[in-house]
Order: sequence, then C-alpha cells, then structure tokens
Amino acid sequence: MAQAPEIKVERQSGGWVWAAVLPGAHDGVPIVLGQSTEAFATEEAALLNAETALPGLWAEYSKAMDKSRA
Repeated sequence: MAQAPEIKVERQSGGWVWAAVLPGAHDGVPIVLGQSTEAFATEEAALLNAETALPGLWAEYSKAMDKSRA
C-alpha cells in the first residue's frame, strides 16, 4: 500500500510555498506530486491551498500508476 503524501511548507523570499511529496517507498527517493504556483502571505494560507490541491494531485498520481501497471 502506498504511503500517504505529505505537505511540506516553507518560507521563501516571496512568501510561503508548499510542495506535496510522496515519501519513497522502496528506493527512498521522494516523489513530488505538485507544488504551489504562487507564494502566500501566511503559512496558513499556503497550507489551505495545499490541502485543497492535494486530492486532485493524489488522484492524478494514482491514475498514472494504475495505467503503468496495466
């Protein structure tokens, strides 16, 4: 079973940004599912945006993995 994706948030010079990361299950190499396309004024705003985007990113990844196994 695949591990759950994690949301990583960090402050950069333009504001708060996020990345959705799937920890590497077998080889230890993480997979970046997506990242913010803009910087946010607060950490909370970045997290809210990430939480909104995550279901769609996870669905796209799952669909791609299903196709690769077919």
